[in-house]
Amino acid sequence: MNRIRRPLKAGFEGVRQTVVSIAALAIQGSHTPEVRRVANELADFTPPELPRALYKSAVTRIRYQFDPPDTELVHGVPALLQRGLGDCDDFTVFLSAVGIRMKIPTRITVARDSVAREFHHVFPEFLLDSRWIPVDATDPKTTPGNRSPSLIDFRSFSIPRRYYGEAS
Repeated sequence: MNRIRRPLKAGFEGVRQTVVSIAALAIQGSHTPEVRRVANELADFTPPELPRALYKSAVTRIRYQFDPPDTELVHGVPALLQRGLGDCDDFTVFLSAVGIRMKIPTRITVARDSVAREFHHVFPEFLLDSRWIPVDATDPKTTPGNRSPSLIDFRSFSIPRRYYGEAS
């Protein structure tokens, strides 16, 4: 599965549908040679260094590009890296795949700002040193390890632990 493109359900069910797609593509992506290579590159970073290293790994491989109007596209790792372009859900697929590969507990967090009625942004968080650390590679207002100050409402979905053992 290289790409998921489907009409979304209304409201939070559409958000949940997108999160399920992101998680499925991240789990699949954790088995790819590209993610294996990235995980090996990052293996020696300590937990305090890892968020910045993950961030750099994503932004050196992917440039931000909005989805076409009225369309939700979520790309798998091979298609994403071949294109070199993606939006927040694509960055989340890539970073979550790396986290799974490295056996770091990973969750997908959706967010909205004070203006939006619906959740419209997504990013991964990683459990490092007993804390959930956000790595949002698409928001220029954030630094690795911090959530954007413009976001006010969050919902997180953990990727089940049973998938981490399969990444070896």
